[in-house]
Amino acid sequence: MRCERSPYDRSSLLLRQFLIRLCNGWSEAVESVLAQAYENWELVLVDDASTGIELLSVLPRVAALDQRIVVSSLGKHGGISAASNHGIALARGEWIIFLDHDDVLEPDALFHIAKLCKTILRST
Repeated sequence: MRCERSPYDRSSLLLRQFLIRLCNGWSEAVESVLAQAYENWELVLVDDASTGIELLSVLPRVAALDQRIVVSSLGKHGGISAASNHGIALARGEWIIFLDHDDVLEPDALFHIAKLCKTILRST
């Protein structure tokens, strides 16, 4: 079941990708975003200059899964701060949610986050 589009602006999720973390839960995190009932999101994947052939070949295929997925590379290793800042610069959403490699979202997680954001905005 899909939720109707809410009046909230797009949420941007940043998944910082590091070669060392590729093996553990990486694809589950992406799949959990794709399965969201709330559809007004973008997923920004930042490659921190990985050299692994597997990751370099997988990222373009992941981006092709959905037009809301943005893939970018730092070009040289900059660490978690540089990867996060690069992802923030690319994000087009009003809200940014950091998603780690081993995080898995419940299918209605973004809907509830958007609902909470609307409640907070109304109270200010």
